[in-house]
Amino acid sequence: MHTRTIAGLATILLLFSTASATTIYVDLNGGGDYETIDEGLLHATAGDTILIAPGVYTGPQNRDLSFYGRPLLVTGGPGAGTVTVDCEGLGRGFIFNSNEHHGSVLDGIEITRGWAIGGGGILCTSSSPTIRNCEITQCVADLGAGMSCTGGASPIIEHCVFKENVAETAGGGIRCDSGGDPVLTDVAFVDNEAHYGGGMMSRGGSSPTITGAIFDSNKAEFSGGLRCEGGSPVLDNLIFVRNEAFHSGGGMGSGNGSYLTLTNSVFIENSSGFRGGAFSFTTGTTISHCTFLGNSAERGAGFWCSPPIETEQLITNSIIALSGGAPVFCETGMGVPTITHSVIFANTAGDSLCGQYHDNLFVDPMFCDPGANDLTVHELSPCLGRNNPWGEDVGAFGAGCSWPTAVGETAVTWSMLKAMYR
Repeated sequence: MHTRTIAGLATILLLFSTASATTIYVDLNGGGDYETIDEGLLHATAGDTILIAPGVYTGPQNRDLSFYGRPLLVTGGPGAGTVTVDCEGLGRGFIFNSNEHHGSVLDGIEITRGWAIGGGGILCTSSSPTIRNCEITQCVADLGAGMSCTGGASPIIEHCVFKENVAETAGGGIRCDSGGDPVLTDVAFVDNEAHYGGGMMSRGGSSPTITGAIFDSNKAEFSGGLRCEGGSPVLDNLIFVRNEAFHSGGGMGSGNGSYLTLTNSVFIENSSGFRGGAFSFTTGTTISHCTFLGNSAERGAGFWCSPPIETEQLITNSIIALSGGAPVFCETGMGVPTITHSVIFANTAGDSLCGQYHDNLFVDPMFCDPGANDLTVHELSPCLGRNNPWGEDVGAFGAGCSWPTAVGETAVTWSMLKAMYR
């Protein structure tokens, strides 16, 4: 009887909560319930929707905004960019620091010109909201210019763009620290800058899961696109294109005890002034079914490896082709990678490998049409399991054509590569 009473009470409370949820309209031109976003948030109760009319929202009641710990939907409706929170360099857009969870949803809002020590656009501290269909641009911070996640924050970030944000120290687009397992899906990092991790940085035990992200034209001293330190990041179906590091890790880098897994990803024309054009790693790493094309660096245009001797590094079922330098560089006296079941071809400093390598092919991968963004391979390519000794597919993509298009030095030009993903 007691159990039934509790269950019945829970049902009544749920129905009451659902029935009492309302939509609050915010319109800066006076056509809604309130004219500022903060007023809407202050008057909302759990489960409410705050619908914001199109426009550019400025002033103190339209920045440093909080959900006050409640599950709310704050949205600009369909089409990100129609509602803009312009912080005018005087604060950040939103702060989540009241134990918000995934039911606190920010949807379809552009945040621009935010400024803060941490989290110029959005700050998540010990909170895990859902951020989707948002664009965070031209924000500035010391740590996490676009967004900063600390204190175990594990937000869900979906279909968002982080563009032209600048962090003085780390994480031009996003910085995750102090544990937490953020989940990112279909997120784009474009033209962000930082000292570490131009596009994004995770550290301090944070273990992000990133799927379907694009890192395009980000810059940093270390790790132009993505940097991972500590934790166990899981990375799948990523694109790194034209990212730049002035020292190491043009596309991405890892270190300080992280062990990451990278699969089904593409690195195109990333560059480093010194080490690791596509990827530099000093820690445990597993890389499989990836394609590395046209990356460049003085040491290791594809990879620069300097992990502790006892650490495992595995590169398998991947393509390293047309690099501006050697495919791999291993530092003397350090741990070495195992490279196997991969295709290595036409790298400018030769195709010699270092570390423990075996069962690789040094032949043309036969891309279909790299000049048209097509990195699938010809049906006779050695990258297909039916055409190689291992019976395993190699690279990020399968068969896509039935006519021979070689990818040798005379068959594809740098101008063709530069035209990709523009």
